[in-house]
Amino acid sequence: MKKSKTIYIALITSIVSLIVSFIIVFYFDGKIKTLINNQNSFEMARVFGLFRSVSIVLMIMGIIISVLLFILVIKILSKKSNSNSNNENLLDKECELNNKNLELNNKAKELEEKEKELEYDKLKTEFFANLSHEFKTPLNVLMGSMQLVELYASNGTIIDSQLKLDKYMKTMKKNAFRLLRLINNIIDLTKIDSSYFHLELHNYDIVKIVEGVIESININAKIKSVNITLKKEVEEKIIACDAEKIERILLNILSNALKFTDENGKIEVEIGDKDENVYISVKDDGIGIHEEQLELIFQRFRQVDKSFTRNREGSGIGLSLVKALVEMHNGKIIVDSEYGKGTNFIVQIPVIILEEELPKEMYSNFEDGRLERLRIELSDL
Repeated sequence: MKKSKTIYIALITSIVSLIVSFIIVFYFDGKIKTLINNQNSFEMARVFGLFRSVSIVLMIMGIIISVLLFILVIKILSKKSNSNSNNENLLDKECELNNKNLELNNKAKELEEKEKELEYDKLKTEFFANLSHEFKTPLNVLMGSMQLVELYASNGTIIDSQLKLDKYMKTMKKNAFRLLRLINNIIDLTKIDSSYFHLELHNYDIVKIVEGVIESININAKIKSVNITLKKEVEEKIIACDAEKIERILLNILSNALKFTDENGKIEVEIGDKDENVYISVKDDGIGIHEEQLELIFQRFRQVDKSFTRNREGSGIGLSLVKALVEMHNGKIIVDSEYGKGTNFIVQIPVIILEEELPKEMYSNFEDGRLERLRIELSDL
């Protein structure tokens, strides 16, 4: 900075000296002309001529110095502008680096928060799994004891002439099934979250599965005076699926339909194929669902009716599990409802066939356990 100021001062001084040299030269030229015209002052004219020559030399030197100083100032100014631009570039790069560092820090914080959330979800999943198993162990003991009491009552070991014991045992058993269903749903959801839940895919006639479910559930429907009808667009449709999970999907949807359909109502079930998909439609004329609540019904632990005085029991995880099971079959579930007019659930599953023949005993074993599964899935009714 001091160096540039010194150069500027030298430039100004040289310019001033140059101007003074011009004035002296012109001054001596005038004097010399006057003295030459005057014969008595010839010697003085020679002296003035000498000074004039010196002044011309100084003027030439001043011009050279001024030009050099001018070039030097130009170079300094260009260097200064370059340094300024370089400084600006450095500042821009520094700002860019700061912004990138800030973004990296934000991303690191987000990753850290996500890791904490995943860790929390893992702990929560493990907690629910452990809790469910802890519930299931004493429940199995209770259910075994109830079966033993029923056995003693049936063979006369316990005398129940007024059938009061039978009435209380049925109530206890129904509530035990409800608790077992809730525990099974929680365990299965935790398995799905942990990627430990797998399908056992085999080729089944899905029409036969639907018919078996409708036939089994009709007894409960008649008790409530609800009419269930089945419309088959196809008589047989072989697809690769987990028969027990398909049955569970249907029982859950039909259980909800029965739960929210009033006496003398009707439920229409339809099965068919369309665009390389099998569809199963369950339509009821029950109370229906408000449009703004349709998005909530598949969310875990969410209930349309949250009040403590609600008339229908439920945990809010059944339809969430249904959606997960349908999606595990690479399918989708659609709901259409109008409050006061009814609800229609449509399950769509792609038609995929495995290169296998299903042994008959596997299908018969699946059907043999249906009654017990039916009691568990319909325990809320």
